[in-house]
Parts: sequence; C-alpha cells; structure tokens
Amino acid sequence: INYEPDLFIIYSGHNEFLEERTYGTMRDIPDTVKTAASILARTRTWTAMSTILDRAGVLPDTKQSKQVQMAGEVTTILDRSAGPEKYKRDDSLRENILEHYRISLERMTEIARAGGSEIIFVTPASNLKDSSPFKSQHTDGLNVKAQLNSEELLTRALSLIDQQQWVQALEVLDEALAVDPRYAELHYRRGKVLFALDRYEEAAEAFRRARDEDVCPLRALTPMLHIVADVAKKEDTGLVDFIELIENSGLDEQKHTIPGKEYFLDHVHPTIDGNKLLAVELVALMADKGIVQLADRWGDEVIADVAARIEAGLDRKENARALVNLARVLNWAGKDEDAGRLAREAMAYREEAPEAYNAAVGILAAIYQRRGETDQALQYFRKTLNQEPDNPFIHLQYGLIFLNKPFRNLELAAAHILFAMAFGSENDMAYMTFGLAMAERGRYPLAYPSLVEAVRINPQNAEARSALNRLSELIGPDVRNPGQPKVTVDKYPSGIVSKIVQVRPDATGRYIADGISTEWYENGTLKRFVDYAAGVPHGVEINWSPEGEVVSRLEYRHGKQISRGDQPL
Repeated sequence: INYEPDLFIIYSGHNEFLEERTYGTMRDIPDTVKTAASILARTRTWTAMSTILDRAGVLPDTKQSKQVQMAGEVTTILDRSAGPEKYKRDDSLRENILEHYRISLERMTEIARAGGSEIIFVTPASNLKDSSPFKSQHTDGLNVKAQLNSEELLTRALSLIDQQQWVQALEVLDEALAVDPRYAELHYRRGKVLFALDRYEEAAEAFRRARDEDVCPLRALTPMLHIVADVAKKEDTGLVDFIELIENSGLDEQKHTIPGKEYFLDHVHPTIDGNKLLAVELVALMADKGIVQLADRWGDEVIADVAARIEAGLDRKENARALVNLARVLNWAGKDEDAGRLAREAMAYREEAPEAYNAAVGILAAIYQRRGETDQALQYFRKTLNQEPDNPFIHLQYGLIFLNKPFRNLELAAAHILFAMAFGSENDMAYMTFGLAMAERGRYPLAYPSLVEAVRINPQNAEARSALNRLSELIGPDVRNPGQPKVTVDKYPSGIVSKIVQVRPDATGRYIADGISTEWYENGTLKRFVDYAAGVPHGVEINWSPEGEVVSRLEYRHGKQISRGDQPL
C-alpha cells in the first residue's frame, strides 16, 4: 500500500489451512469494530482506542481469545512436519478459518480503498479431475471393523478401475461411501469412474466433495468460492470468476466442464493456457473499469501474437526444473499419481535439462519402490545411475532394493550403500542397513561399528539400537570395538569414482584394506566387489560386466583362493 498502486488483484484462498491459528470469538465482533480495526490498526491511536473498546466490553476478552494468533511468522504445519499426516479433521477449526478468510478479504478491501486503490477479486480455481486428496480420514465415529471394510472396498474398487470395469467399480464405491461417507479418496475415485462413464455432472459433484473432505485442504473449499463472490458483491469490487472461465473453455474444447490437467500443473497452479485465460479476462475487466485503455486493434490476433512472444521467451530448462520441484513436493506428500505425471512431463526436457531429467527419473523410481513395483524401480534407478553415477542418494535407494526379495543380493546392497556412506551426508539409515547387511554376511567387525555410528547419528533410531544390542550378545568383546573403517577413493580422469576401499591401520600405522573393496564402471554400475581382512582377500570376489551381469565369483580364506563359482578348488 505504501507504493500507492492503482489496482489490487486479489487471488487468495488455497493456503488458508497451512497456517496454524488460534481463533477467538471473531464472529461476535461487530462489523463497525471490524471496520474501525482494519483502518485504525495502521495508526498510532489504535493502541489507546483498542484499550477503551476492550474496557467497554465491545472487543472479545484478549486473555481468552487474543483474536487471531499466528505461530511465529506464520509458520506452517507442513514446514514443521513429515507431511500431511499431521492434519486431522477439525470441523470447528474449519469454520473459524472460513470466517477468518471472509474477514481478511473485507480488511484487504478496506485497506486498499483507504489508499485510493481499485480491487479485483479472482475466485480461486483448482484441479478437480486430476488431483487426488492430500489426506483422507475415516468418518468420525466409525469403528475399526467398519474402517477396515471401507479400506477393503476401496482396494477392490481400485482393482476394478485398473480393469476398466467401471459399472462394477461404481457399485463397490457406492457401497463403501454408504459406510464411510466422509472418506475423501472414495469420492475422488467415484468421480474418476463417473467421468469414465461420461456422467460428467455427477463426476463434478463427486470431485468437489473429494476436495471438500480432504483433511489436508490445499485447495480452496467450496464455501470459500462463495465467500469471494459475496465479498465482491457486498463491497462492489471487480470479480473474475476463474472457475467459470475454465468451465466454459473446457466445454468449448471437450465434452465436459471439469477443471483438470488441461489447465493445471498440479492441484492449484495453472498451466500456461490457464494463466493466459485468466490474464485475458483480467485485461478485459480492467478496460471496462477504465484502469487500462486497449489499442484499437486489440482482439484475438493481438492476443495470439502476444502469447506467442511470451511463450517463445520461456526458458525450457527452468520449466523442467519447475516441473521437477512440483513433482518432489507431491511425491513428499505421497501423491504418487500426480507426482509421476509431472515427473514424466519433466523427462521430455532431457536435452535441455539433463539434471531435471535425472531428478524426474529418481522420483519415478522412488514411487515404484514405494508401491512395491521393484522391477520398474530398478529400471529407473539404473537409468538414473547411468546419468548420475556419483549421486549418493540414488546409490542408497538402489542398494536398499537389494536387501529384500526378489532381488536380494547383500554384496550389491553393501557396495551401493557404502558409496552413499562415503559421499552422502551423515545418514543413520545408510549406516544401519550397511551394518545389518554385514552382520548377515558374518562380517561382525564391520557390522558393529556401523551400527554404533547409526545410533550416534540418530539416538532415536530404535531399530539400529536393537540390532546393536543383539549383536553385542552374539559377539565377544575383542570383536566389538574395532573402530569404524576409513575409506580411500580413486577416480577416473573424468572425475567419476572408480574405486572405494574400506581401510584400517595395521600394527605399523599403515592403512591396509580391511572391509570391502568396490570398483565401478563410469556409468555407475558395480564392476568388482572383494571382501578384505587385514590386507588380504577374505570372503568373496565378484566381477560384473558393464551391463550388470555376473562375470565371475571367487571365494578366499585369509588370502588363499578356495573356490571359483560353486566349485571348490
């Protein structure tokens, strides 16, 4: 407001539930006091006046309500947590947030007008068709048996959806919703099925219900859309109905009006076409209000020419990075479908943005791994390693796959996890899993110090502490404290890692191989794995081709080769 703008365009509503607030009795504050507060709060006289109003009993008890309290500098729940799991259904809080939203819009209007500025509100539009709820919560009061029944019905419906058996899937979803009517995911999947059946009006209603039942609501709820319109009408401001724009545009180009990926990158951020749609309407409204004057030749041709020039100036590399960042956020939130779609879009920019391409591949690998689709995960991890052979995060994720069936291979797991330990930041998961792999291979002098390190990095790692206690009971005190090995690293002329060896000092202080030795191809594929003890081979030696096929397997005892493959010497 200090810049004395001619116009405020207010597009607000998607992030209201991110802010932790403590609400008082705002609804009881008279409109005249709200108006006075919005204007006078910016003046030095407000402190004295608020005291008088308080004494008169017009303001709520500040000790009890303190009006609206922000946690710190508007810190968000998501910033301080592992994700949407912190959100719980709270209908009372929801109503307070909606009321605060209305008050905020009214205050913005009053402040803008006090500075002589015009205002245009925009109804906050969101992706209904192609953005699943961030978090679903069972209907309040539902017992455990009913919750399990709801989840089983959802699983059955998803299987039917995969088979495109739409009618049967709808029947199952309707059965589930009769039991659990507030579970957001059920409404979303029902919307998808109705959409596939070309029942678009019913689908739109199901998608809206899914958005409104999301207990981590990062899209403006239906009542908020009405609030924007109400405030605009009450305050006689400009209003652009972005939702109606998208719906009308969709009907022109498709058979339905439901907002989806055609106009949104993710849950709320518009695509280039979506932004263009809004911008053209804003310009038209500003012209109607006399805020701007349009050239005589303004029309579809000029708009197309301006759009072409803007799009030609867009940086494809930055666009790829933006897609990856969005995919990362959605992956963090557990929204596999949405994250995967954006990651695949980013992969189309491989030539312009190889780093973004590699990151997108890693996101897809993580998604497949979380789903238990390890074949697909391995393919994407291999692809990423070929592009980023020195990426410790990818080595760690790749190594973890080999700890479990059907790809269980403790040597491959240990080699990739050692890479992550050597080049990644301190990661208790890496040290713990390396320790567990070494313990299972009988290499206790390597397992014990690795588990000790995991507990040092994260004293709350109960799994590492439990494994350490079990190992302590199994082995004697002489084996228990050999100390964590150091590592030596060799590199190719290209700078890519060629060799990592665990070493410890011998009696003379000279460092010798004592642990595992790994050699690598320049594409990130493991080339050679050798167990060492006190400077000589002791355990297995495995060699691989650049394609990852085993070429040979040898076995040693105290430096002496005792077998080749499965055949003893």
